[in-house]
Amino acid sequence: MKQRGDTTAGNTISDDEDSTEEVKLETFDRPDERFQLGEELGRGGMGRVIAATDVSLARSVAIKQVLSSRPDDLARFEREVRITAQLEHPSIVPIHEAARDANGTPFYVMRRIEGDPLSKRLTGADLPTRLALLPNLLSVIDAAAFAHARKIIHRDIKPSNILLGAYGETHLIDWGLARRLDDLDHSVPRPISSDAQLTRAGHIYGTVGYMAPEQARGEPVDMRADVYALGATLFHVLAGVAPFSDLSDAERLAAAGTGEDRVPLHKLGDEIAPELVAIVEKAMTREPAARYQHAGDLAADLRAFLGGKLVAAHRYTAAQRLARFVRKHRFAVALSVASFVVVVTVIVFAVVNMVHDQRETKQAYKEAVQARADAEAEQKKAESRSDLLLIQRASSLAMTDPTRAAALLLHVPLGTPHARLARDTIARVAAQGVVRGNKTHTQQINALAFSADQTRLASIGNDGLVVVYDVATGKSDVIVDLKASLYAVAWIDDHTLLISGDRIGGFRVVDIATRLARPFGHNQIGPWWRFDTDRIRY
Repeated sequence: MKQRGDTTAGNTISDDEDSTEEVKLETFDRPDERFQLGEELGRGGMGRVIAATDVSLARSVAIKQVLSSRPDDLARFEREVRITAQLEHPSIVPIHEAARDANGTPFYVMRRIEGDPLSKRLTGADLPTRLALLPNLLSVIDAAAFAHARKIIHRDIKPSNILLGAYGETHLIDWGLARRLDDLDHSVPRPISSDAQLTRAGHIYGTVGYMAPEQARGEPVDMRADVYALGATLFHVLAGVAPFSDLSDAERLAAAGTGEDRVPLHKLGDEIAPELVAIVEKAMTREPAARYQHAGDLAADLRAFLGGKLVAAHRYTAAQRLARFVRKHRFAVALSVASFVVVVTVIVFAVVNMVHDQRETKQAYKEAVQARADAEAEQKKAESRSDLLLIQRASSLAMTDPTRAAALLLHVPLGTPHARLARDTIARVAAQGVVRGNKTHTQQINALAFSADQTRLASIGNDGLVVVYDVATGKSDVIVDLKASLYAVAWIDDHTLLISGDRIGGFRVVDIATRLARPFGHNQIGPWWRFDTDRIRY
């Protein structure tokens, strides 16, 4: 558990460009009555962090004290206090208050963070474990972006200055080298020493391996120097080692000023996603103008990767874009693999999302046309197989169930490649006789009656229609609509029907030729009648 990362003589180098303004911190007369000091949590070249308890509020805190009495160290401490106090962000440790103790030593009180530095989590971790830390690193990048929006740069971002809590909390700590952009001293660049052991007393600020080349050369820096450091930290997360870790101390110092001699990330592991490699390469580009211009741009690309979206720094081929889409929508694509509409939708959607690169767009279009042709060919094959199966099924039913066979043949399109076989099967089915359904009546049929010569069939029902069918052709003829439920019908002769039903006033005699109905017998509403073949029953 640490509150801040340790700084070592071999890695961290400081600046002497700070002003020596007087430190103006109030003095606690009896700080020992307010805070109970505990164990030391961390120590650096300028100060130390110790655990403490705020007695008045009964809460655990951490106190950072200055160990140096040099005016520039005191000024830097005050600047750290003021800058950190302005950055109220979930991933930046808040300062509760700042003052001097009874001995005149400056200190500030901050929230105590329980956790480990990112550098410790990375040591010996495998790639899946390290990749699981990417959301934590994104929180740090967001914190840097928050500071950049307020024209503040950290200047010493590295894994040891990132604390990871036990419950997923992440903090960017140690703002001792932070400066406001409008306060930076843009003096003549100072050369970096080639001796790693001299860096603590040297002229450059930052940490070898994580500082930008222009920062290592002592040139003016801006937000893009933090971007480089964040990229180097991402490099460490992905590769498991720091940039330039394969070089000696002297070689690392020399390489820091040029940004060269770094082993390309893609050579350190084939399992690293190319999008992440592209993000690192863009963030650690030697020329500041070619990097992300501030941490917010870097955060946007890393957030896009974690969300499964396209990363702006990576150039995707048409095949990669299509593969990403298929992976994202694999269930829908699997269900619709034989469907032309879905295939076209997949291709069009992929093309719409492509970078406006002319060559890749043309290639994607050619692939879409070919896919469409393949889909149409597969669709035709599937339809042909379906038609053949229907015809074969109808043929097997021709002798036993010709009506069902005829119903199956209705689903075979006229343009089927098996049209000849379909016609032959239809002829066989028709020869067996097919039951034709009635489509004239709209409601239940209640009674039927054949004419004496058996050539015609009369029907009546709940819809009030009197219908006569030609038995030979099946053709129907609606003679009259009596607007009431009908229950009985009988032929009086070849041209006349006798009808009985509800609310028609007794019987009606229907003349088929004139299509007229006239009363027969009494006209009172009463019981309905049923007719047998040779008699009428009441």
